[in-house]
Amino acid sequence: DFTESLMELGALICLPNTIPLCKECPLKEECLSYQHQTMMNFPKKKKENPRKIENKTILIYEYHKKYAIQKRAETGLLASMYEFPNQDQTWNKKMLQDYLTKQKINVSKIEELGTYKHIFSHLEWHMIGYLIHLNEPISAELWVTKEELQSKYSLPNAYIKYAKHLKM
Repeated sequence: DFTESLMELGALICLPNTIPLCKECPLKEECLSYQHQTMMNFPKKKKENPRKIENKTILIYEYHKKYAIQKRAETGLLASMYEFPNQDQTWNKKMLQDYLTKQKINVSKIEELGTYKHIFSHLEWHMIGYLIHLNEPISAELWVTKEELQSKYSLPNAYIKYAKHLKM
């Protein structure tokens, strides 16, 4: 009962997110915070750690109105969800072209899709995306249409802005 009564005082009098009603508190004479006028310092809020920033280059390979996707790892962030192939760094168009040449990927056209930021609670992705039109298919886990992406293989929100650029 005693513990419950202290909790009730905290909820009705101490009011942690606003100005406490100390003058109405039956324990104000025993309260060190009231005696030292430090009641606005409590409860102490945890300092939030700054979000970690990760740079990503999103590679949307297109061949005959189908798009390459892959399944993420079974553990970790966005576990087992589908995504577009990507790199854990920011590539400009020249870096991308060098990569595609080195991988012997036959490209007809590259469209830059812009930059986006996606915020998770503890992490921020700074992304740049490219739509890469292929002359011949590459090896990919899955090739899907835009309709299938929307109905069968839904993408995480981080990729939705890029998916809007896809053609039917």
